[in-house]
Amino acid sequence: MSNQVITDEQIAGLAPSLFAPAECPPDMDEEVRAQFYRIYKPLRDEHMHEYNLLRIATGLYYYRPLLERLLQPTRTKNAVEIGSGMGLKSLCWADLFRSPTRASSRGTRRRFSANPSGTGSGQSIC
Repeated sequence: MSNQVITDEQIAGLAPSLFAPAECPPDMDEEVRAQFYRIYKPLRDEHMHEYNLLRIATGLYYYRPLLERLLQPTRTKNAVEIGSGMGLKSLCWADLFRSPTRASSRGTRRRFSANPSGTGSGQSIC
């Protein structure tokens, strides 16, 4: 396994709150670790390419806490991601929003969505 691939032991020690302002939610580290186990770990265990795993790790470790902290309350907002990738970063924070939408969607997003029908789960618009 490469140095860029995060192991279960490393996931257990993740603490993004160390890099966040004092007003971060007290359960932020636990929530990020839970999302790593829910999204990152299964894809890692299925041998997803390291580059894609790195994108997921970035989305979970940096973007998720940032969006959750700055856009409160997130569950009252709709989010649209426009990009040319697989939507892996947006997969990491889609459940924070009332209705996250991606301009193009793939099976990986649907697999990890709480509601695969679309509403609140990363609905595709193209």
